[in-house]
Amino acid sequence: MPSIDDRNGSGAHARHAAHAAGSGAPRQQAAHAPRFRNAGAPIRRPSGDAAPAGNVAPAGDPRLQPLAGSTSNARPATGPSTQQFETLNSSTIQAPQSVRVLDSHERSVRAGQADTAADTRRKTFIYAGIGALALVLFLGMFFFLRPLWHKDAKPEVEKGVEVQVVVPDGAGGQQIAELLIEAGVIDSASAFNSEVNSQNAEMSLKSGSYKFVTGMNPKNVVRQLVDGPNDLSGKLTVPEGLTVQKTADLVEQTLGIPAADFVAAAKASSYVGDYPFLSEVNDDSLEGYLCPKTYDFSGRNASAEDVIRAMLAQWQTDFGGLDWEGSRATLQQRFGIEFSNYDIVRMASYIEREATTAEDRPLVSSVFYNRMAAGMALQSDATMSYVTGGPVTSEDLQSASPYNTYIHKGFTPTPICTPSIECLQAAMDPAYTNYLFFYIVDDGERSIHEFTETYDEHLGVIDAAGQSGQSEQE
Repeated sequence: MPSIDDRNGSGAHARHAAHAAGSGAPRQQAAHAPRFRNAGAPIRRPSGDAAPAGNVAPAGDPRLQPLAGSTSNARPATGPSTQQFETLNSSTIQAPQSVRVLDSHERSVRAGQADTAADTRRKTFIYAGIGALALVLFLGMFFFLRPLWHKDAKPEVEKGVEVQVVVPDGAGGQQIAELLIEAGVIDSASAFNSEVNSQNAEMSLKSGSYKFVTGMNPKNVVRQLVDGPNDLSGKLTVPEGLTVQKTADLVEQTLGIPAADFVAAAKASSYVGDYPFLSEVNDDSLEGYLCPKTYDFSGRNASAEDVIRAMLAQWQTDFGGLDWEGSRATLQQRFGIEFSNYDIVRMASYIEREATTAEDRPLVSSVFYNRMAAGMALQSDATMSYVTGGPVTSEDLQSASPYNTYIHKGFTPTPICTPSIECLQAAMDPAYTNYLFFYIVDDGERSIHEFTETYDEHLGVIDAAGQSGQSEQE
């Protein structure tokens, strides 16, 4: 059978000493100790032999002795030496150290266990984060949706208390219901909406400021919304003929804005950029341009500037469309004098303060234009009353005030009030007359409206009226 060396290949020649042919005694190698192919590998044995336990050959094992009388298992040594076999001595065999090496399965298991622990920790953190986020989202949705769950709940307010509700423009039934619930007027949006449908009032609900009482019947609330606003606390009604100062007093009384603040804000230079018709004014005054109208500031914290802008915008709406250019041309042709838009406003303010009826307006207008054309002074008590703030005395008519039209010809520096559109129209189109005087008395006991062409006729009217020296001469 092949020898161990034959099975190991030609490399065995380098590890064995040669024996002489036929010699049975082994020859000891002097330079080195016997060696095996691999100290850690099992010893190869002829087939049929059992391996000793532990892969270590016991001492005296005959398999480690030379094979006597046989050369079939030996390989001739190279070189000139005789053929010999290497003796395998058990004392030279070194057993491997007792080191336990993990196989690949065990390493995989242990690595998997480490990965599993790390994954467990990571998953714990992830699940905790997800749980915290879910809690935050739940709480957020709870507080966000809670008002919707209770939108029909009645606010805890005492019944029978008067409250103000401002319905904005364009508000629908649902928005109005929410405003009413918030104010405590009603306690159920569904009941309100049902009543709106019952009265077929969806398109009839009006915006504006209302006075309601808490705990009202929805039916009565809907009826009031159909009728329209009933709260006048935020409404400002400006009549014709007021000065800036009197308008400021009215604003203070109605809206609570100090009159001094209003007067301070009433400067044309602050608004001329938005309202070009103010470019002609004198003394930076807004006299004549605070449009007479009813304004609704309900539910608004309006300032003096807000109110003034509303009035100027209304003036532009109501008066801006009049035929200013055509009127100026007609007046110049009739009286030979060139007039500006501002002149027409000033003339209209005089008419506003002097005329008391619609019939009087164009006649009073013709008197003033005729006097100007004749080179006369306007001689209007009303212009001096603008300065005195009340009745005019004979001493007042001696004043050098530029508003004293008895001694100064032409127009006053500014209008003396805000005229109505009717007075503006009368100033644009005066009656065709030759009148130079008028006498008008409306004191509750008498109503005298006389127009004359001469001063003597004028004095006759005064005498006939029982006046002996005090007159309403113009």
